[in-house]
Amino acid sequence: MDKLLRSEAFSYQMEKRLLHKDGTEVWLLVSVARVSDDTAPPRFLISQMQDISERKESEAKLREAAAEIEKLRCGLLKVCAWTKRIKVEGRWVSIEEFLRDSLGLQLTHEMSEEAEKLFGKPKRR
Repeated sequence: MDKLLRSEAFSYQMEKRLLHKDGTEVWLLVSVARVSDDTAPPRFLISQMQDISERKESEAKLREAAAEIEKLRCGLLKVCAWTKRIKVEGRWVSIEEFLRDSLGLQLTHEMSEEAEKLFGKPKRR
């Protein structure tokens, strides 16, 4: 504002957060411009206020979504289809080791119904 009054700037903008009397937030974009001759002090200032609450809410939702995507991305497992190994904490381990050590599960050597349909039931010895 001081720069406007000293004719060092033509305009400025700033975002302001206000609280409505019902407690809700209202975000405003305040734009101010000076009107004057080039050499004279400002004759007057013109200001405009725009309600940008919806934009601010959208920006917050985008930040939350980006954080969730990053969280999910970090949690993805890298699996080598060729060696059937999984990358855990920078090292490759077998799927069986991952199931046992990370998930507390035991790999079974039974056939699923889908495998039986494809390959037939295993012969009992």
